[in-house]
Amino acid sequence: MDAATLETYNKTQNYNFKYVKIKVYKFINKKFEDIQLDANSVVLIKRNINRKNEIVYDIVTITGLRKTNLNSICKHLLNVRATEKRTEIKLDKEMSSILGLNGNNEKSGLRVKSFMSTYYDTNLIFRTNTEGKIVCAIESKFIGEKITIYMKLKDTALRIIDKHLIVTCKSDNYPLVLNEHAKAVAYNFRNVDDINEIIEELKGASYVI
Repeated sequence: MDAATLETYNKTQNYNFKYVKIKVYKFINKKFEDIQLDANSVVLIKRNINRKNEIVYDIVTITGLRKTNLNSICKHLLNVRATEKRTEIKLDKEMSSILGLNGNNEKSGLRVKSFMSTYYDTNLIFRTNTEGKIVCAIESKFIGEKITIYMKLKDTALRIIDKHLIVTCKSDNYPLVLNEHAKAVAYNFRNVDDINEIIEELKGASYVI
Protein backbone atom coordinates (compact mmCIF):
# COMPACT_ATOMS: atom_id res chain seq x y z
CA MET A 1 0.00 0.00 0.00
CA ASP A 2 1.45 3.38 -0.94
CA ALA A 3 1.64 6.38 1.37
CA ALA A 4 -1.44 8.04 -0.15
CA THR A 5 -3.55 4.93 0.44
CA LEU A 6 -2.38 4.67 4.04
CA GLU A 7 -3.08 8.33 4.68
CA THR A 8 -6.58 8.09 3.21
CA TYR A 9 -7.34 4.95 5.21
CA ASN A 10 -6.10 6.53 8.43
CA LYS A 11 -8.32 9.57 7.96
CA THR A 12 -11.48 7.67 7.10
CA GLN A 13 -11.10 4.89 9.69
CA ASN A 14 -9.40 6.85 12.48
CA TYR A 15 -6.82 4.10 12.37
CA ASN A 16 -3.07 4.37 12.80
CA PHE A 17 -0.91 1.74 11.09
CA LYS A 18 1.96 2.57 13.42
CA TYR A 19 0.23 0.31 15.92
CA VAL A 20 -0.21 -2.62 13.54
CA LYS A 21 2.70 -5.02 13.77
CA ILE A 22 3.11 -8.51 12.37
CA LYS A 23 5.02 -10.85 14.64
CA VAL A 24 6.01 -14.50 14.26
CA TYR A 25 6.34 -16.96 17.12
CA LYS A 26 7.45 -20.59 17.31
CA PHE A 27 6.71 -22.75 20.33
CA ILE A 28 8.00 -26.32 20.67
CA ASN A 29 6.30 -28.69 23.12
CA LYS A 30 4.80 -25.77 24.99
CA LYS A 31 1.41 -26.17 26.64
CA PHE A 32 -1.10 -24.36 24.48
CA GLU A 33 -2.74 -22.72 27.49
CA ASP A 34 0.65 -21.26 28.49
CA ILE A 35 1.22 -19.55 25.15
CA GLN A 36 1.38 -15.77 25.59
CA LEU A 37 0.94 -13.58 22.52
CA ASP A 38 0.37 -9.92 21.68
CA ALA A 39 -2.79 -8.38 23.09
CA ASN A 40 -5.74 -7.52 20.84
CA SER A 41 -4.39 -9.38 17.83
CA VAL A 42 -5.62 -11.52 14.98
CA VAL A 43 -3.82 -14.87 15.14
CA LEU A 44 -3.09 -17.56 12.55
CA ILE A 45 -1.62 -20.89 13.61
CA LYS A 46 0.30 -23.63 11.82
CA ARG A 47 0.64 -26.75 13.90
CA ASN A 48 3.03 -29.60 13.08
CA ILE A 49 4.87 -32.55 14.60
CA ASN A 50 8.66 -32.49 14.19
CA ARG A 51 11.05 -35.42 13.84
CA LYS A 52 11.38 -35.66 17.61
CA ASN A 53 7.62 -36.13 17.83
CA GLU A 54 7.27 -32.71 19.44
CA ILE A 55 4.30 -30.43 18.80
CA VAL A 56 5.38 -27.24 17.03
CA TYR A 57 3.15 -24.17 16.94
CA ASP A 58 4.14 -21.68 14.24
CA ILE A 59 2.10 -18.56 14.97
CA VAL A 60 1.71 -15.15 13.34
CA THR A 61 -0.03 -12.28 15.11
CA ILE A 62 -1.39 -9.05 13.65
CA THR A 63 -1.69 -6.45 16.39
CA GLY A 64 -3.96 -3.42 16.54
CA LEU A 65 -7.36 -5.12 16.44
CA ARG A 66 -9.80 -2.48 17.69
CA LYS A 67 -13.11 -4.32 17.51
CA THR A 68 -13.68 -7.98 18.29
CA ASN A 69 -16.68 -8.89 16.15
CA LEU A 70 -16.42 -11.34 13.27
CA ASN A 71 -16.49 -8.69 10.54
CA SER A 72 -13.70 -6.67 12.16
CA ILE A 73 -11.46 -9.72 12.50
CA CYS A 74 -11.91 -10.55 8.81
CA LYS A 75 -11.35 -6.94 7.79
CA HIS A 76 -8.17 -6.62 9.87
CA LEU A 77 -6.60 -9.70 8.26
CA LEU A 78 -7.81 -8.72 4.78
CA ASN A 79 -6.30 -5.25 5.05
CA VAL A 80 -2.88 -6.64 5.89
CA ARG A 81 -3.05 -9.20 3.06
CA ALA A 82 -4.16 -6.52 0.57
CA THR A 83 -1.26 -4.33 1.64
CA GLU A 84 1.11 -7.25 1.18
CA LYS A 85 -0.35 -8.04 -2.25
CA ARG A 86 0.13 -4.47 -3.48
CA THR A 87 3.75 -4.63 -2.33
CA GLU A 88 4.24 -7.98 -4.07
CA ILE A 89 2.99 -6.57 -7.38
CA LYS A 90 5.28 -3.56 -7.11
CA LEU A 91 8.31 -5.71 -6.33
CA ASP A 92 7.41 -8.19 -9.08
CA LYS A 93 7.57 -5.38 -11.62
CA GLU A 94 10.92 -4.23 -10.30
CA MET A 95 12.32 -7.76 -10.36
CA SER A 96 10.75 -8.87 -13.64
CA SER A 97 13.84 -8.06 -15.69
CA ILE A 98 17.57 -8.09 -15.16
CA LEU A 99 20.44 -6.57 -17.08
CA GLY A 100 21.90 -9.27 -19.27
CA LEU A 101 25.53 -9.74 -20.29
CA ASN A 102 24.76 -8.14 -23.65
CA GLY A 103 23.53 -4.99 -21.95
CA ASN A 104 19.86 -5.67 -22.71
CA ASN A 105 17.09 -6.28 -20.21
CA GLU A 106 16.06 -9.92 -19.94
CA LYS A 107 13.20 -11.62 -18.11
CA SER A 108 14.36 -12.74 -14.69
CA GLY A 109 11.54 -15.14 -13.90
CA LEU A 110 11.72 -13.97 -10.28
CA ARG A 111 8.49 -13.65 -8.27
CA VAL A 112 7.77 -12.45 -4.77
CA LYS A 113 6.13 -15.05 -2.54
CA SER A 114 3.40 -14.11 -0.08
CA PHE A 115 4.19 -14.48 3.61
CA MET A 116 0.63 -14.30 4.98
CA SER A 117 -0.67 -16.89 2.51
CA THR A 118 1.61 -19.52 4.00
CA TYR A 119 -0.74 -19.50 7.00
CA TYR A 120 -3.86 -19.97 4.88
CA ASP A 121 -3.90 -23.77 4.95
CA THR A 122 -6.48 -23.78 7.75
CA ASN A 123 -10.09 -22.73 8.23
CA LEU A 124 -9.51 -21.02 11.60
CA ILE A 125 -8.71 -17.44 12.61
CA PHE A 126 -8.06 -16.76 16.28
CA ARG A 127 -8.15 -13.63 18.41
CA THR A 128 -6.38 -12.64 21.62
CA ASN A 129 -7.76 -10.58 24.49
CA THR A 130 -6.18 -7.63 26.31
CA GLU A 131 -3.90 -10.07 28.16
CA GLY A 132 -2.59 -11.78 25.03
CA LYS A 133 -4.50 -15.01 25.56
CA ILE A 134 -6.37 -16.76 22.76
CA VAL A 135 -10.03 -16.46 23.71
CA CYS A 136 -11.96 -16.64 20.46
CA ALA A 137 -11.93 -18.25 17.03
CA ILE A 138 -13.91 -17.96 13.83
CA GLU A 139 -14.05 -20.66 11.17
CA SER A 140 -14.81 -20.61 7.46
CA LYS A 141 -17.43 -23.07 6.34
CA PHE A 142 -20.34 -23.41 3.95
CA ILE A 143 -23.52 -24.69 5.55
CA GLY A 144 -25.91 -26.30 3.10
CA GLU A 145 -29.19 -28.08 3.63
CA LYS A 146 -27.59 -31.51 3.86
CA ILE A 147 -23.87 -30.89 4.09
CA THR A 148 -21.34 -28.60 5.79
CA ILE A 149 -18.11 -27.88 3.94
CA TYR A 150 -15.12 -26.50 5.84
CA MET A 151 -13.19 -24.06 3.66
CA LYS A 152 -9.51 -23.27 4.09
CA LEU A 153 -8.59 -19.61 4.12
CA LYS A 154 -6.87 -19.99 0.76
CA ASP A 155 -10.24 -20.97 -0.75
CA THR A 156 -12.14 -17.95 0.61
CA ALA A 157 -12.27 -14.30 -0.47
CA LEU A 158 -9.06 -13.80 1.54
CA ARG A 159 -7.27 -15.17 -1.53
CA ILE A 160 -6.43 -11.98 -3.41
CA ILE A 161 -5.30 -11.90 -7.03
CA ASP A 162 -3.69 -9.10 -9.04
CA LYS A 163 -6.93 -8.05 -10.77
CA HIS A 164 -9.07 -7.72 -7.65
CA LEU A 165 -10.46 -4.23 -7.09
CA ILE A 166 -8.93 -4.09 -3.62
CA VAL A 167 -5.54 -4.21 -5.36
CA THR A 168 -6.21 -2.01 -8.39
CA CYS A 169 -8.43 0.73 -6.90
CA LYS A 170 -7.25 4.27 -6.28
CA SER A 171 -6.25 5.18 -2.74
CA ASP A 172 -9.31 7.41 -2.28
CA ASN A 173 -11.59 4.44 -2.95
CA TYR A 174 -9.65 1.93 -0.90
CA PRO A 175 -11.60 2.24 2.39
CA LEU A 176 -14.91 1.60 0.61
CA VAL A 177 -13.52 -1.31 -1.42
CA LEU A 178 -11.95 -2.78 1.71
CA ASN A 179 -15.29 -2.67 3.53
CA GLU A 180 -17.13 -4.39 0.67
CA HIS A 181 -14.47 -7.06 0.19
CA ALA A 182 -14.42 -7.70 3.95
CA LYS A 183 -18.18 -8.39 3.83
CA ALA A 184 -17.53 -11.03 1.18
CA VAL A 185 -14.87 -12.61 3.38
CA ALA A 186 -17.07 -12.59 6.49
CA TYR A 187 -19.99 -14.20 4.64
CA ASN A 188 -18.41 -17.67 4.90
CA PHE A 189 -17.23 -17.34 8.50
CA ARG A 190 -18.96 -18.35 11.71
CA ASN A 191 -18.05 -17.88 15.37
CA VAL A 192 -16.74 -21.05 16.99
CA ASP A 193 -19.17 -22.05 19.73
CA ASP A 194 -16.62 -23.81 21.93
CA ILE A 195 -13.06 -22.44 21.73
CA ASN A 196 -11.93 -25.01 24.31
CA GLU A 197 -12.89 -27.83 21.96
CA ILE A 198 -10.71 -26.33 19.21
CA ILE A 199 -7.82 -25.88 21.64
CA GLU A 200 -8.07 -29.51 22.75
CA GLU A 201 -7.91 -30.59 19.10
CA LEU A 202 -4.82 -28.45 18.55
CA LYS A 203 -3.14 -30.10 21.53
CA GLY A 204 -3.96 -33.61 20.32
CA ALA A 205 -1.16 -35.69 18.80
CA SER A 206 -3.32 -36.73 15.84
CA TYR A 207 -4.45 -33.23 14.84
CA VAL A 208 -3.57 -32.17 11.31
CA ILE A 209 -4.35 -28.71 9.90
